[in-house]
Amino acid sequence: MVMSVDEEKGYINLSKKRVEAEDIPPKQEQFANAKAVHGIMQHVSATHGLDVEDLCEKVSWPLNTKHKSAFLAFKRHMDGDEDFNIWEDVDFSKPGKDISHLGEQIKTDIEMHMKRRLVASTWRLMAKCEVSCHAYEGIDAIKDSLQEGFKASKDGLEVNIKLIAHPVFALTCMCQDKQLGVNVLTAALDLIKVAIESKKGVFSIISQPNVQKKEEEKGDDEDSDSDGDSDEDKKSYKSQSDAEEQDVGMGDLDEEAMKALEKIKVDDD
Repeated sequence: MVMSVDEEKGYINLSKKRVEAEDIPPKQEQFANAKAVHGIMQHVSATHGLDVEDLCEKVSWPLNTKHKSAFLAFKRHMDGDEDFNIWEDVDFSKPGKDISHLGEQIKTDIEMHMKRRLVASTWRLMAKCEVSCHAYEGIDAIKDSLQEGFKASKDGLEVNIKLIAHPVFALTCMCQDKQLGVNVLTAALDLIKVAIESKKGVFSIISQPNVQKKEEEKGDDEDSDSDGDSDEDKKSYKSQSDAEEQDVGMGDLDEEAMKALEKIKVDDD
């Protein structure tokens, strides 16, 4: 975030701490994608004895200008979109040195390295929400509502739900297409919301679906270990298909939380 600008001295005061939390992940992703593309440009230019800046001027920079992201442009091209051909926007003859004689080989090398990058790009997304119910059905209403969330799962995109600390639940999924993963988790949140509110429960979103950082993964593990629950108590919710083979438990609920929920139901009775 820009805090102040001194036009006379040419200074810009910046702050990392004051950047809004929701603004950070998109920029981190943008930087990671740009870094991946530049790494490929470096490797290919070194292979053919070219200057990396010269190759960037002909390939990655024009794609960034026209499509806002060379990485996403390459991804769309590699996905086999027949109406999208990035090489139509690339001229190997200019600016700078004419390398048209290497054009086909450069295309092959860039696509090969990009394909490897795309295969390796797997995202772990997470969203957090609060689900509670003080009506007659109580804990059963919560269980049934969370089961509704599993219905948003698709082939290769399975929704997992884990209790963090009642009434906070984390929804996660692994995916190669980030936007598709976001859509799946968003749909799961919507299904849970409709289900719990139909049973007079309360639903609220704590954090929207986004890439889970390593620090968050470590923090979740520490939280689940610190309360002394057994391995059986720490199981995540299973999908609806698994539920046919076994009873669905309340995940990481500790003894104190379970008693509190049971007391709510008894009081309502």
